[in-house]
Amino acid sequence: RWDWRPVMWGVAILTMLGDRVRSVGPTAPAPDGSLSHDSAEFDVAPGSLLVLSSAGTHPHRRTPDIRVGSGRTGTGAGRPAREVRPSVLLAARTRGLAPTDVATWDLPNDPAVVADARSRATTQLTAWGLPDLSFTNSLVVSELVTNAIRYSDGPIRLRLIRDRALICEVSDTSSRAPHACRAAPSDQGGRGLSIVAELTQAQGMRYTPTGKIVWAEQTLDPG
Repeated sequence: RWDWRPVMWGVAILTMLGDRVRSVGPTAPAPDGSLSHDSAEFDVAPGSLLVLSSAGTHPHRRTPDIRVGSGRTGTGAGRPAREVRPSVLLAARTRGLAPTDVATWDLPNDPAVVADARSRATTQLTAWGLPDLSFTNSLVVSELVTNAIRYSDGPIRLRLIRDRALICEVSDTSSRAPHACRAAPSDQGGRGLSIVAELTQAQGMRYTPTGKIVWAEQTLDPG
């Protein structure tokens, strides 16, 4: 699903596979001159090239009136926006995953499920031949699932992905972004995300139509 707020008039996403080209956008301005928020959903075949492209600035929008050296910045009438040529902002090639490289579990929003989530993840890593990652992954699963239970009230989904790295994803129904806390020595909690950041090589979050996904990535041994 592609869902974005453009920062420039004419932001569009193109998908290219062979001689087939499909685009989403550019977005159109609202009656008050502000940019609208478009979304689209479609399947992207493996091997497709995704291109985030800027088609230029809106011809009727005004740029801020910035006076260099005066310390003053105002909008006022401003100046007509300069014409900006289309440019590629980001490009990426898609690659599919085999069904055997993805494991997914739907979990109830219940603290008692954390132990079961750890057990399922450990069993899956053993089946994938990755038992050496089980200890660290168990800690990651515990922290992410516990946070999802604590800060959301809907169902939770745990997903493990075996790719160039081992990725642990936990989705929930809250749109509240997680933040690492600086816990005092006497605090009983508040260290979960800091622990995850120390144990994994990459972490992040992305929003979904129903909430968010928090993920953490562990590097696989090349051997």
